[in-house]
Amino acid sequence: MGSNGEEKMHSFGLERVESDNSVLDDLEFLNVDDMVEIDVDNDTEEMIEDEDDSEASNENDAIVPEVDHSSFTFNLRKGPVYACTFHPNGEILAGGCEEETLYVWNCDDSRILLEEKFQDSVTIIKFNYDGKYLVAVDMAGNFLCWKYSNNVFTKMNSMNFNEPCWLEWHPKANVFMLAEKESFCMWRIPTFEVKYFALDSPSQVGCFMPDGKNALIGCDEGYAIILDLSSFTLKAKLKPQELDPAHSIVSLDAHPDNCLVALGTKKGRVLLFTTKNPKLVGMLEIPETDNGNYIESIKFGHECLAGLIIVAFSNYLHVYDHSKLVLRHAILLSGIGTRLVCIEPYICIGTTKAVVDVCDCRSGLKKHSLQGHTKTIMDIALSKDGKRIMTSSDDNSVKIFYLESSSHLSSKIFTFNGMSAVP
Repeated sequence: MGSNGEEKMHSFGLERVESDNSVLDDLEFLNVDDMVEIDVDNDTEEMIEDEDDSEASNENDAIVPEVDHSSFTFNLRKGPVYACTFHPNGEILAGGCEEETLYVWNCDDSRILLEEKFQDSVTIIKFNYDGKYLVAVDMAGNFLCWKYSNNVFTKMNSMNFNEPCWLEWHPKANVFMLAEKESFCMWRIPTFEVKYFALDSPSQVGCFMPDGKNALIGCDEGYAIILDLSSFTLKAKLKPQELDPAHSIVSLDAHPDNCLVALGTKKGRVLLFTTKNPKLVGMLEIPETDNGNYIESIKFGHECLAGLIIVAFSNYLHVYDHSKLVLRHAILLSGIGTRLVCIEPYICIGTTKAVVDVCDCRSGLKKHSLQGHTKTIMDIALSKDGKRIMTSSDDNSVKIFYLESSSHLSSKIFTFNGMSAVP
């Protein structure tokens, strides 16, 4: 851990920010009495599982698309683009690359706003909830944070973490949490005050609970914990009767009402736990395929799409009724699913076959396959207004797909050459 912030391990209050731009308690690191009730989608599994992804796909084989459905293509210099994200305003995009560089650009005029060299591949990039701050982390543990205002990014701080695995911003506060090899920490921005929690087992995945008051952290030993963010103490330990390290927790999600969580393991098991009186209430076994049955993504549906959506290392999207543990649909995908975003009632899934499959989880049908990439889709992001998705790929490009009338939109290509973008 870098020296910045290590001596600030005492309790502190946080500024209050509300969705209407007044204030929500930035957590005493969470003062629950003052918290605003919130319902948010937690996009939890953002880290790149490089070894598993490479085993699951022939990433050297380019696929020639029949048509390019994307509206914008940004070709970076070389190598895979591991991560991508939208600014909340939808106009600013960011991509993290194998070539040890973070790019941030304006989608409207293709202007590069930030190009930052790192020491290793950039695998984590995240804007906070209102887009005021951007953080990025490379595989060597180098962390950078910028403040954003009027198309200008100002570097605020740099640190180094010990094998960082994942990072998540709080949905309504200027606070992020990060798991490294043997510990979990939570940071307040812009003061960079910090709290630490020692982990008994490394963690590959975690998220803020929908109420914003607790954190759900998956562990490699096959269990998860719920951490109270106000007191920063252990609230619950969610574990099966027999722990099995072969069933490391690699994906997870929390139900919108906070009463239920789902944990996905790298050996095809999905565990369902209640949270108020922690108890294992269900277990699903996803069939193994030639590629294994690693649970890549798991998500509870919201609003009209009640159910549990599961993407494993297979060519299927599974939709379960989590209350009855009954399979509703098994939707055949174009390839192995890598990342997903939810636009109810649709699920958009990036695949190893370079397409984004759009599936209707009510009917159990695959509606569209968005083409344009030539290699595995590494990451996918949804704009705040739900009208566009962004994908990054092993083909060294980032693409934007409009979800409304995309077939009628012309395609524009911008190639990054140094600090400029050429239409």
